[in-house]
Amino acid sequence: MYPFGLFIILVVFFVFVKKKNFKEIYVSLLAITISVESFVNVGYFLRFGSYEFTYSEFLLLLLGVLSIIIIIKQPLNKGLVFFGFLLGFVVIISNAMLIINPIDKPIVTYGMGWGTGESTNAQFTFQSIKMTLRILLFILIAIAAISVIKKKDINILKKYFIGTGNIVIILVLIEFIIKNIFKSSFYNTAVNWIFGIGNSTITDLLVRDGIFSLQGLTREPSQLSIGIFYYSFVIILSKETNRKNNIFLIIAIIELLLSRALMGVVLAICIIAIYAVINKKKIFAFIIMACTFPFIFFSEYFSYYLNRIINSLMLFKDVTQVDYTISEHVRLISVLENFDLLVSRPFFGIGVGTSYAFGFLPTIISNVGLIGFFVWNILIFFVIAKMKINFDNFLIMIVMYMSWVTAGGLSTMYSMAILLLAILFRGKVLNEKNSIQLNENFRVEQSF
Repeated sequence: MYPFGLFIILVVFFVFVKKKNFKEIYVSLLAITISVESFVNVGYFLRFGSYEFTYSEFLLLLLGVLSIIIIIKQPLNKGLVFFGFLLGFVVIISNAMLIINPIDKPIVTYGMGWGTGESTNAQFTFQSIKMTLRILLFILIAIAAISVIKKKDINILKKYFIGTGNIVIILVLIEFIIKNIFKSSFYNTAVNWIFGIGNSTITDLLVRDGIFSLQGLTREPSQLSIGIFYYSFVIILSKETNRKNNIFLIIAIIELLLSRALMGVVLAICIIAIYAVINKKKIFAFIIMACTFPFIFFSEYFSYYLNRIINSLMLFKDVTQVDYTISEHVRLISVLENFDLLVSRPFFGIGVGTSYAFGFLPTIISNVGLIGFFVWNILIFFVIAKMKINFDNFLIMIVMYMSWVTAGGLSTMYSMAILLLAILFRGKVLNEKNSIQLNENFRVEQSF
């Protein structure tokens, strides 16, 4: 076991010993799990044969056991239980169709690379079982969490997540200095020693157009970008925009632009858009982006991103001219192919853990179909988050969907960071209702 594994065990032991009651243990463990899953996916906790048991999976297993205890003892939200079971039912139906009548088109599945010429028939595999269990575990945890979490607990979740995110932002800043100023591999060596070298760990320094990429505590720059995106979203949504967090938010956006992942640039734009919507500064944010981003893209350092955008546009001009040596072509073809699979199985998809794309949106609709995608959206945005149907929330959802076209994978469907964002939205809605009720009571008292 590596040092970080021992650290996780000590933290969990401390939580179970020091917390006063079962609820405090659960909320603390939930907060730790969200943070570890969002920011750490290098190395592994334990290895069983060829299977690597990750740090977040260890914490999720513990959290799942505690969630079962809560579900047995606590009164539950009926709407959440209904849509949770409905999503689980859709997933099971999708897998049953995969076993009984698999799609007859060749697909690129997990373990295969797009553009390598590899393909296979869709089949129910260990990957299907693993991802199905993760979806069901996510539903279980969501039901339990909503049944026990109160306003002060939401503050604890925010505190843990933002605090961990601040540490990661500092680490990434150190990583940039070590790699691109001192030209050293010390950072990667230290991370591999602390977290371990897993099957998917990239041990070599990633160089893109002469600049070393940033990985943080993740396997590649795109995964780091997603973690920073959720971190920034939580700061903005929770209104924790004091001077300290504003500085960290600015640094986070800069790190996204320095990550050498095109997804980082896309998510930086999304963060600015979300900030503008939530803080009612839409025109101001538009002016900032219109004035700064052209200079960024045309500067010598960021010309790398401009070339990648041009590569993407060239493929849209003529889809038949695919060059699988170009990363953007590979990613876009994976997206288009998965949208094409939706046409063959539009309602329940071709099965969980089968085809994948470099984007959550095309992957979820190809795996569980439009029905699965619709039920998941209802569960996240309207049952857990209790989002109102208004223009600002509509804009936020559009920004999320746009980022999901080429960001994330099926793991977003059971992401603990998504659950955290939904809980924060839920807390925001409940606070607004309480504020309205207090104002109404005040007016009634004045009338007397």
